[in-house]
Amino acid sequence: MNDREIVNAVKSCEKPSEAAKFLTDQALHYSCDDNATALVVPFGAWGKYRNHRDSYNQFYSLGRQLRNCARF
Repeated sequence: MNDREIVNAVKSCEKPSEAAKFLTDQALHYSCDDNATALVVPFGAWGKYRNHRDSYNQFYSLGRQLRNCARF
């Protein structure tokens, strides 16, 4: 796998452990000649933008509910 394929594969996974398992499975699938080991280091923004639209809709509806509530 080239660098771009690895990046795309890691970006498609929900968790770093899932990404590492996927990469090692792919290496074995492509008949690697040596042991396959992958270390995926999560940074602070892991998955932050994956469901950006969904989280926006949740906060928007929560704000509307709070605005219509008599307590606030």
